[in-house]
Amino acid sequence: MLINLFTVYSYAQFTDSFTDLDFTSNPTWSGDQADFQVTPSGILQLNAPAVSATKYLSTPSSAINNASWEFTSRITVNPSGSNFTEVYLVSNTNDLSAASINGYFVKIGGTSDEVSLYLRSGGTTTEIIDGIDGLVSLNDNNVRVQVTRTATGDWELYTDTTTGFTGYTLEGTITDNTHTQSLFSGVSCTFTSTRADDFLFDDFVVTGTAPIDNTPPSLDTVIVTSSITLDVQFNEPLDLTSAQTASNFTVNNGIGNPTTAVRDASDFSLVHLTFSTPFSNGVFNNLDVTNIQDIALNTLTLQGQQFIYFIPVPAVARDILINELIADPTPTNGLPEEEFIELYNNSSKVFDLAGWSITDGSSTATLGSYILLPDAYVIICSNSVVGDFFLYPNVLGVSSFPSLNNSGENLTLRDDLFQDIDFVSYTSDQYDGTGKEGGGWTLEQVNPNLPCFNKGNWLPSNNANGGTPGTVNSVLDTLPDTIAPSIVSIIALSDSQLLVTFDETIDTAALKLNNTTVSLGRTLVAKNDLPLRFTEVMFDVSPKLDTAIIYTLFIDSLTDCSGNLRDDEHDFVLANIPDSGDLVINEILFDPFTGGFDFVEVYNNSNKFIDIYGWSVSKDPVYEDSILEHRILIPGSFLVLTENASAVKMDYITHDPSAFIQIPDLPSFSNDEGSVYIWYSDTSYSDNFNYKDDMHFPLLRDEDGVSLERLDYDRKTNDAGNWHSAAENIGFATPGLVNSQVNPTVFTGEEIGISPEIFSPDNDGFEDILNITYKLDEAGFVGNLNIYDVNGRKIKTLVDNVLLSTEGVFTWDGTTDGIEKARIGTYIIFFEVFSATGEVKSIKKTCVLAHKF
Repeated sequence: MLINLFTVYSYAQFTDSFTDLDFTSNPTWSGDQADFQVTPSGILQLNAPAVSATKYLSTPSSAINNASWEFTSRITVNPSGSNFTEVYLVSNTNDLSAASINGYFVKIGGTSDEVSLYLRSGGTTTEIIDGIDGLVSLNDNNVRVQVTRTATGDWELYTDTTTGFTGYTLEGTITDNTHTQSLFSGVSCTFTSTRADDFLFDDFVVTGTAPIDNTPPSLDTVIVTSSITLDVQFNEPLDLTSAQTASNFTVNNGIGNPTTAVRDASDFSLVHLTFSTPFSNGVFNNLDVTNIQDIALNTLTLQGQQFIYFIPVPAVARDILINELIADPTPTNGLPEEEFIELYNNSSKVFDLAGWSITDGSSTATLGSYILLPDAYVIICSNSVVGDFFLYPNVLGVSSFPSLNNSGENLTLRDDLFQDIDFVSYTSDQYDGTGKEGGGWTLEQVNPNLPCFNKGNWLPSNNANGGTPGTVNSVLDTLPDTIAPSIVSIIALSDSQLLVTFDETIDTAALKLNNTTVSLGRTLVAKNDLPLRFTEVMFDVSPKLDTAIIYTLFIDSLTDCSGNLRDDEHDFVLANIPDSGDLVINEILFDPFTGGFDFVEVYNNSNKFIDIYGWSVSKDPVYEDSILEHRILIPGSFLVLTENASAVKMDYITHDPSAFIQIPDLPSFSNDEGSVYIWYSDTSYSDNFNYKDDMHFPLLRDEDGVSLERLDYDRKTNDAGNWHSAAENIGFATPGLVNSQVNPTVFTGEEIGISPEIFSPDNDGFEDILNITYKLDEAGFVGNLNIYDVNGRKIKTLVDNVLLSTEGVFTWDGTTDGIEKARIGTYIIFFEVFSATGEVKSIKKTCVLAHKF
């Protein structure tokens, strides 16, 4: 049914007592007319089929300012959550079953058997005046209701349940201006099958005025519904005549005016357009709207909006690419200081990204609607930071944006059918050696035309701003891939299973068992391609491997997805089962430079091959998050554990870049004192070190950024004399390399021995300390160890009444008890031991303290 909106707008007030026994005119009630009747006594009654349902009637009404709504409602049954009525005072549509209703209604009945006022905004309803519970809890409930509203939005709700309706009772007040325009009032009944005639209404009196509207309508959205139809949504109801004048709508690109323009029957702010000329696929068009009037006859002179029609087609792998990303945006070089991921449409297709997703495995961002044309880019970021990208027109905000770990992670792009479209695996070491390790630079894809992911196809941006979001990458190079793949690592996960990792995606179909050979009589008997984009393959091997034996895997014609091939080989070993003391703490930086990062270095002090997978670092005697990277430590090798490998490498030029593993949640160690635990299982640790800042060389000018280095792998870890500040001339730390202060203890067999005889405690890493060893025939002695100058003056007490083992070592760093550097010269080492039976031994040795010039 079409109703002239100007008529609706002017219909500010109405009354209806149904004495004419007709609800179809004067005023006209429309909707589910067949389900209502007027009784012979002049009462509007629900008269629906005996089926559980909701039925409604509505009538034009624009009253909302200084308005009053009065009516009588009778429910001849005890109301419930399934039997109640809603009387709409204000509605933007005549269809009270629509999901898009904006307005206010009085609810009578429900689970609380009350009369309450509700606000409705689309699918959301909110109780704004809560009436008295149980007011309509009888088997026959007859209530008179009055609601008033001022022009400033002050609402009052009154009810009268007395016989003959002798006086109203105030149920509550509220101020609410969510909706300030009305087009219709009406009734809606929700009922069960046995209550289809138990709802009655009478004596409607509605007064008030419509709001003064001097503002023209505006165009909100244009929705493409087919190749020849558009739905045009305005911000308010429209006048029927102007809305249905086809010449008021024009599309460019030769499309012209629609053949028909039809205002929606229930949503008067919506116009349906039909054209004779189809829209071209994947082409942006512009709809211009002119001379459109609202119900107050305010005229929209001209407004346009762009739209696109496209035929959805399925995406295939690498149609859309993850093309650029930044995990560490601080400090900025000119880009917004926020994480983002750039997508690029590398196909000739048009895609709507609605329902697509990006995941790092722990969190998933689902994309909203965004039309991505061929050769176009879009920046994906968190909803909370979209404003920071205001200079970029192609930005799509999402909730649950994956937090991009600085150390690296795997990202997968999936379409709305949950098909994998692209994959990226990045690590912080891709910045190594570029001078861009400290943050503020994106990683960009070099060649978008490669058929699969290749880690070598990503480089730090060369753009002075730090990246090129939304535009062509600065490192773009579309030359074909000519580099063959290679084996990165082989891990024996068990005595019969190998995990082989390659430096890029390989052609797994071409990798056949008969192309592989294993040394020492082993054979690969099965292959399992892993889902990490074919950079990993699992093999079963027979017969079983032996621990600590080095094997070699040979692969003939190893091929990548670009067709490059090579023969390759790589050694591997089955790791031993670890035990306490296999890995020892060898170096620790607990007080880094300002802005720097802690690190812990471990040393394999066993003859075993140790897989670090599943190990853990903690500062308390509790096993924490484990290392999830396989790495074999051969005997005598080092491993550096840190939260930010790039930063540590930048701070310390003396390092082994291959010896690092990043642990995102590495504990932050105290700058004063603390503990470090290295765990090989959730119940057992390999080593523990209780450090203090006074273990540093006392004459250091500044301890910030200086690591503590272990002197001797075989001395006890918690022997304070077994630690010394890293040498100044190597940069105060040696992560991944032999310590600058390494000084293995040499036992000479003498009762007391010194090494070296001449030492120079200047912290240059060469003979900075003096080791003093002793050997006793039996245990149970208590000892003193003091240092005297040639004049017999005691300058240092190293040991005072300490219970001794049969052999051991003490260390002198060349300082006095006054924490001063001892002078150049000869010194006497005086060692006294006492037995429980009174036996006393005194031993002297001399050493020379020298300085370099």
